[in-house]
Amino acid sequence: LYNGVMWDSVMIVWGAMVLAGTLTAPATGISTFLAMTVAPFFAGKSVVVFLILFALVTLILTNFFNNMVIMILMFSCTAAIMMQMGINMFLVLFVLTVASQMGVLLPGASFYAGIYHGFADQIGRNNCITWGAVAMTVVGIALVIFIPIMVAIM
Repeated sequence: LYNGVMWDSVMIVWGAMVLAGTLTAPATGISTFLAMTVAPFFAGKSVVVFLILFALVTLILTNFFNNMVIMILMFSCTAAIMMQMGINMFLVLFVLTVASQMGVLLPGASFYAGIYHGFADQIGRNNCITWGAVAMTVVGIALVIFIPIMVAIM
């Protein structure tokens, strides 16, 4: 069992899950800090600009924190603004789901990033970072292109 399990990957995923619980705990104050930091960027914007900024901030933050944590935090800190602007909730949830699940740049961002960074000896650490950045950039560009189309349709 010791030789058959990729313990590097297991430890990276375990560490990410432990940190995810810590990040969402009210005692740490991280969720309050993020809400106070992120919310002013979104106030007073048009629907399209709001959704593009929302997607890009989520996409960036999800690579430095656990993706599920960022999904919860981003939704909760912008829910009041979304309701005030009258934005379709399904559109917001779609954008949030796509952007928050692209945590592939750093090992602690998501389960999948933890797995492939665990195999960095085989794939190469530079390849993990390079292709993570490429994936993040492609999704960011796709969101910037398709958000105005989705807003027009809905």
